[in-house]
Amino acid sequence: MELWKNFDRLVVFDTETTGIEFGRDRIIEIGAVALENGAERGNFNALVRLPAGQMLPPFITELTGITDEQLNREGVDDRTAAEGFCRLLEGAEHPLLVAYNAQFDLNFLYYLLKPLGLVSVLRKPRFLDALTVYRDRRDYPHKLCNAIEAYGLTEAENSHRAVDDARATVLLLEAMAAEKDDLMRYIDLFGTLTADDYYRTDSHWRQENLLTTADTLAAAMGVALPDNRYTEWTLDRPYYGVYYGYAALPMEPDHLTYLTSDLLDACTVYNYETGKTGPIYDLAKGAGKDPYELFLSGSVSLLTIENPNADTDRELVIFRDSFGSSLAPLLVPGYVKVTLADIRYLPSSQMGKYLTFTDQDVLFLYSAPVLNNSETLK
Repeated sequence: MELWKNFDRLVVFDTETTGIEFGRDRIIEIGAVALENGAERGNFNALVRLPAGQMLPPFITELTGITDEQLNREGVDDRTAAEGFCRLLEGAEHPLLVAYNAQFDLNFLYYLLKPLGLVSVLRKPRFLDALTVYRDRRDYPHKLCNAIEAYGLTEAENSHRAVDDARATVLLLEAMAAEKDDLMRYIDLFGTLTADDYYRTDSHWRQENLLTTADTLAAAMGVALPDNRYTEWTLDRPYYGVYYGYAALPMEPDHLTYLTSDLLDACTVYNYETGKTGPIYDLAKGAGKDPYELFLSGSVSLLTIENPNADTDRELVIFRDSFGSSLAPLLVPGYVKVTLADIRYLPSSQMGKYLTFTDQDVLFLYSAPVLNNSETLK
């Protein structure tokens, strides 16, 4: 399996929870299997007690077979569960975390580890979502039980118990690799981000927290970003994001920070809509109604960024929504020219007038809400 050429340990894990809201619901069981060179080298499974007075929803007991009595009798506290999981990653130089529907499990894992001061354990591993691979291989439905049946994994047990589902995911991973050993292309980006990397009052991520993400994306395209020294600047006005207006209770506003450098200051941005050239950070927009439009002047169908100090002739084309506005500047140091196109506003029939695809790197960067409403893409 190609993964073993890049990772010295795979930790395949699963969680059972009280619901689907990771900020509100809780882990009630965590199970994980550690593998090295394809062989199991360790495992961990624990039921996790709920806070005093909290009871399991009846449908969770029906789904998993886990009862309140079991949790009270056999369950451990949060720290014991978290430390048991973390031990499976100890000593690994290049670990990979794997789960089926990994974003769900990783979100819950993050909220388990964070209050215990253990969330840094998630910084080293890369991540693989087995569900994403399976969706590319087989048609709907895409539950774990469907994947087990599709690959004829008679020895796998999908019991909705954590360690059973983790071992079933191991068998599925091996079966998918045997079918087509291209799992490295599914190593996912979302593991470089956590909930703290987003604004509390807005859906966007904080630029000052995106440096690892930019490095990860650039590396995937074969580009090593230079070691730029950035200066952080923070707008002197509070930032009230889109969630602020929906909140039923008072919320503290965010503060909007952006990263500058001599290289970025020397870059120019051409706006095809206005026919004007300007800087990467539009301070007039930052003082306007939506300060997030500071980044590349907000929603614009087509922009080009020219980097006169580039030590390469590589070019990058980014198809993006507003999330790309804060990330793109951090990729600029690796390219002489970066073009940003938003195909919600630029019809594909018109693209040939402005874009040529000859040896450029291409990054497709749209948020899940846009992709889930793909009729907006032209």
